[in-house]
Amino acid sequence: MSQLKPTAAWVTFARAPKTSRQFDVIAAIFAGAAFSGLLTMTTPVGAQTPAAAAASAGNELEAAGDAQTGVQGRVVDKRSGKPLEGAPVLVQGAGNNLRTTFTDARGAYRALLPPGAYTLRSYFDFYHGVRVSNVNVVKGRLLELNLLLPSIDEQRDVSIEEMEIPYRADTTTAAAQDQLRQASSGIGEGFGAKQMSQVGASDAGSAAAKVVGISVEDNQLVIRGLSGRYTRVLLNGITVPGVDPDVPAPDLDLFPSGVIDSLSVSKTFLPDLPADFAGGVMEIKSVSFPREFTLELGLTTGFDSQATFRERLDYRGGKSDNLGFDDGRRAIPDGVPTDKPLRSPFVLDQPRYEAARAFRNSWQYEHKTSMPRMGIEATVGDSKKFGNGKRFGYLVTASYDYDSKRKTGLSRSNPEVVTAEDLRERNNFRTEAGTDEVALSALGTASLDLGLDHSMTVLSLYNRSVSDETSRQVGNRDGNALEKWQLYYLARTLWFNQLFGDHRNLFGTRLRLRWAGFHAYGRRDEPDRRTVAYGDNGGVFEWIVRSGSGERFFSELNQTDVGGNLSLRFPLWAEGWATLGGVVQQASRDFSNRRFRLTKNQANTDPDIFKRSIEEILRADNIGRASDITEETRDNDSYESSQRQLSGYLLLETPLFGRLSFAGGLRAEALSQKVDSFSPFRREGEARPVGTDRSDLDYLPGGALKYQLTEKHVLRAAYGMTVARPLIRELASFAYYDFLRDRSVVGNPGLKRTLIQNMDLRWEWFFAEGQIIAASAFYKDFTNPIELAIVESIDGGAQFRNGESARSLGGEFEMRFNLGRFSQALRSFDFDGNIALVRSRIVLPANQADKVRGERPMYGQAPYVANLSLRFFKERKETGRSVTAALVYNVVGPRISEVATITQTGAGRVLPPDIEEQPFHSLDFVGSAAVSKSLKVKLKVRNLLWQRRQLQQGSFLIQETDPGIAASLGLSLSY
Repeated sequence: MSQLKPTAAWVTFARAPKTSRQFDVIAAIFAGAAFSGLLTMTTPVGAQTPAAAAASAGNELEAAGDAQTGVQGRVVDKRSGKPLEGAPVLVQGAGNNLRTTFTDARGAYRALLPPGAYTLRSYFDFYHGVRVSNVNVVKGRLLELNLLLPSIDEQRDVSIEEMEIPYRADTTTAAAQDQLRQASSGIGEGFGAKQMSQVGASDAGSAAAKVVGISVEDNQLVIRGLSGRYTRVLLNGITVPGVDPDVPAPDLDLFPSGVIDSLSVSKTFLPDLPADFAGGVMEIKSVSFPREFTLELGLTTGFDSQATFRERLDYRGGKSDNLGFDDGRRAIPDGVPTDKPLRSPFVLDQPRYEAARAFRNSWQYEHKTSMPRMGIEATVGDSKKFGNGKRFGYLVTASYDYDSKRKTGLSRSNPEVVTAEDLRERNNFRTEAGTDEVALSALGTASLDLGLDHSMTVLSLYNRSVSDETSRQVGNRDGNALEKWQLYYLARTLWFNQLFGDHRNLFGTRLRLRWAGFHAYGRRDEPDRRTVAYGDNGGVFEWIVRSGSGERFFSELNQTDVGGNLSLRFPLWAEGWATLGGVVQQASRDFSNRRFRLTKNQANTDPDIFKRSIEEILRADNIGRASDITEETRDNDSYESSQRQLSGYLLLETPLFGRLSFAGGLRAEALSQKVDSFSPFRREGEARPVGTDRSDLDYLPGGALKYQLTEKHVLRAAYGMTVARPLIRELASFAYYDFLRDRSVVGNPGLKRTLIQNMDLRWEWFFAEGQIIAASAFYKDFTNPIELAIVESIDGGAQFRNGESARSLGGEFEMRFNLGRFSQALRSFDFDGNIALVRSRIVLPANQADKVRGERPMYGQAPYVANLSLRFFKERKETGRSVTAALVYNVVGPRISEVATITQTGAGRVLPPDIEEQPFHSLDFVGSAAVSKSLKVKLKVRNLLWQRRQLQQGSFLIQETDPGIAASLGLSLSY
């Protein structure tokens, strides 16, 4: 094992008491964690070390292993290199067995040991002690490890009673993540920051997509083929809320790789995890402050085959759009009343027309040349020592990214159903979309370490992402020519704040207290979405007012989340531990819409005016003459909601007998949800649409067994009961118009929560550092699964519905190894491959069986997910130069995106196939070169196979999009 440097370690020199208490504490805290490098710690200084005992102790150690397996090196004065004869070297391995040997006249020592992980420490008269954790002994190899002891400065150190060493473990490497995985109780995987760098991952999403059984779709996490409603994302143990009403989790591109220390995915439920998942939980751990001053600057540019330097759709927006903020031009004008709708008889015609003229007359699409992607990122951090063993550190990172995109394709939605096998074209459109995307991100974190056992951290994350899209469809509907376009601006903002602490060895005991509080504010703005359609009207191609044409739609969502958690871990017996914890969370959301419709004025006397451009038809002097305006805001277009969750849990971790250990317990979750739909103009005493006021109390057991077959082979089994609760958007009876699919999606206040039984079995073989083979099997049973079903056969309208039950059965296989195992000429190549195979089946209740297919695969469940990568890495440590190149392949199998409904035809009732998203074979190239220790260049090319995304209904192609090939080039400079 190569010796790696700790990410942060510092020492307050001291004359320590003759005790090994701190050694035991540190060993307990960092058991199973990934450490490498040299640690200075409290040791008995001044203790006499009889050299005469060296021979017998050394022989005792040699008897424990063969002549080629163990660790050897020298113990020397750190400053002068002088050998320290007779210095003890203490070796502690599994089971806390402590062995001792002593150095010879050259300061040399040798310990022959069985393969495994060990901790070494040494001390000497008038020297501070040293300790090295997680020394991996590999069969057939004598690891070289020199121990450097710093001498005591009597003038400086004599008055200090003990020495404290705050230490931050390096969990960023594949080897470190494997050690954490091997030591964990549950079933899951991890990914560190150095691994992200090696595969060119720019954010949490692109990193997660390399983990077994995981895919990322529209920046949402999908685990074992289960869609976003069955996954959760945590940041430092706290659930991060989403700001999209349709999905519960945040977009993963909110978390750039520069702010991530590591991410871990838990696929089994243990009581210390939130219970509202089925696929899994991904926890992102943010980077901590650096040991010394760090300044990094990064620049990125990109090329897109579909967009860069090509003409794309656009429209006249705001002056500050490229900065990620709206300048107010899309806002509802001040002259529009807020207490009553803009329609007769509440507003007389003349004031109504005057209000309509106050809207900006910007409806027409245009073309502009797409510019290359541009991005900039900066990071600064430092830490300072003060007092006795205390340190304060900070890290701040901020980024700006602008990208111009263009997508082309086709849409053939709502086909005519003749028979189940015969679907005929009703609509056929060529599609094009041009988009400006802006992302602003900032993260600041500051930590205070009050010695070895106590630390507190504050973190603040701000992200704003803006998508400004112009989309257009040209073709025919039911044989008639039609052109329609939409101007769509969407801004999402998330501000997330955390304060958390960790306190070990409270009151001189082995108690560990962890706590956290958080506040999150999310906002989603959709100001002035405009839709226009021109079509055949009695043989004349002119502006038409169906298909949402002439609508101005305004939407605003605000959400606030607050809460906290607390856990206390305490020993029960020698190696048995219990954790008591609780969580409280409160979320409130308000969502409001307004819809305005421009229509034809039937009293118009100019029959040719509707053939003209839309902006001429709707100019101010034509409102009230050629066109009219009314407000179509519905009674259920707005809602308020509140959600409160109280959770408590007990987790027990203990060995059972031999190599078998157990972790498990019980979690209780009480959740209350209230959703109240209403019109923004509701009057006192006016009846409201149906709302939801519900409460659930669930007792959820979970446990895992772990059997250590050998030092490198682990067998695990787990069971857990979890839930998937309806989203607020799914409960609200609000209808949302899908422009691309030309249909509405409606919520359902009567939805029930889903109860899931989860069972897992896994075997793991950690056959070398950073190399693994693992195989898993899992089974999930769902009660009342929630799906999106088509409920209107004519216009394709959809609603969320409960099924009766569902089952999911699958397996996973993972392999990661270095090709140097086959030939030394290939030692610079690493292979990483994993595949998940899943079979699912859902059964619907009797009242739906006459409308949809009674049994079929689950909505959103893919039958397979595969991730493969081949990486080349070459490094010259003396110059700081390195080269990395990798090919990364990902694919997700076909899965149902919409459930079809029985259609009445001339031949009778027909059940067409469900609509499925087809596999997308993604092949990317990732390369980077460290020109020096401070300068690095990165290159990434996506979609080398030039794949297209498709939706099919049986053999009938519903929708196709061509994303093209995209490449990005990055340059980073660090100081």
